[in-house]
Amino acid sequence: MFMNKRKKSRKLEFLEAILGRIRSNHSMVPVIKEQLRREQSGHKGELTLDSYLHYLPYHDYYIIKGLRLANDRHTHFQIDTLLLSPTHIPIIEAKNLAGTIEVDENRNQMIQNGEIGYENPMLQAQFQLGELHRWLARHSFPIADLEYLVAMTNQSCVLKTLAGSEAEYRVCRGRSVIPRLNQFSAKHQQVFYSQADLQYMSQFLLNHHVEPTFDIEKMYKIKRSEIPSGVHCPCCGTLGMKYHGGSWHCHRCGCKSKDAHLKALKDYYLIYGPEFTNKQFREFLGLESMNIASKLLVKLKLPNKGAKKNRVYILSLELII
Repeated sequence: MFMNKRKKSRKLEFLEAILGRIRSNHSMVPVIKEQLRREQSGHKGELTLDSYLHYLPYHDYYIIKGLRLANDRHTHFQIDTLLLSPTHIPIIEAKNLAGTIEVDENRNQMIQNGEIGYENPMLQAQFQLGELHRWLARHSFPIADLEYLVAMTNQSCVLKTLAGSEAEYRVCRGRSVIPRLNQFSAKHQQVFYSQADLQYMSQFLLNHHVEPTFDIEKMYKIKRSEIPSGVHCPCCGTLGMKYHGGSWHCHRCGCKSKDAHLKALKDYYLIYGPEFTNKQFREFLGLESMNIASKLLVKLKLPNKGAKKNRVYILSLELII
């Protein structure tokens, strides 16, 4: 049973928002594009994994995707896919890598095409499993047996592991994730949770999910003044729509829209965070009139704090998507 939909990671959306606005010849564009490529590849791999998990018996697992939780050290840990069952809790880390992939447990590395090295993904999965164990204990959940898998989701991947090694058992390719999960089910027989327990635990975990935030200046040394403001045209993508007569108008293609500013507000949220003043609202949307800005803000019905000139509005993606 899937408890939530697989969404783009917040970092993927953050990178898309930056590239949708920053000038194409900015010095950081190649770096951001490469990070975007990796995030897109990871997201594609996770979607492929989801397609395999549809073959699991519907009521055997409660499946949570893209879960990020706070630990007791004021940092966070993230699990690609968490499965809750009455007898055990497996996690799955998805890797979308092409070519020949060799897992070298002796050197704790994974080698792609004989030359590109990565950290052994089993170590990453073991770390996430340890963090999850501590998190569940801290919130007083009885802890079932914990398991992990690393799923290589790229169809062109050739996986090499030593016969009889831990990697042969823990790292699998494609649809073989299903028989591996079935092996876990056969191995673990003691029941820890009822269906009601699993429902409650799933919702509790989702309620404690924490989205990451990113600081564009710290990460890329990009100043606020380097990010063009304005509203994109939903028809042709041109930046700089003008608002009059209750609608946004594109000077290039003539497209009209009543809610084109919502996409711009999502960009603002992803790049700068949830809080802004009336002035920042006007400047980012390219509005000249304080009165029009105030009317649009009233329609948005955003929570706010402070009074008059000191008022700060608080965005959430749920309110603008």
